[in-house]
Amino acid sequence: MKIPKKVKVNGIYFKIEFVKEALDDINDHATYIGRVLFKEHKILLLNSYTPERQFRTLLHEIIHIIDDDIKIGLEEDDICRLEVGLYQVLKDNKLLKE
Repeated sequence: MKIPKKVKVNGIYFKIEFVKEALDDINDHATYIGRVLFKEHKILLLNSYTPERQFRTLLHEIIHIIDDDIKIGLEEDDICRLEVGLYQVLKDNKLLKE
């Protein structure tokens, strides 16, 4: 599956960057598979994961952006569940570009 260079979420473009590590600004010891940098309009994805995992992580980060933008109030577990469910719908219905 092909990861685009940018995605438009709620009218705002977010650049997608592949990185070696995605650290937390507050806790240097916390690392992530992906991360949104809201002020910079970037989504970071670890380059060491498979394209499938990177795409699932991209979905996860997009859900974070939507949640933040329209103030849904999702918990991290909710976002993880939505990521899995949305990915499976896209995959099962052949809506993903290979």
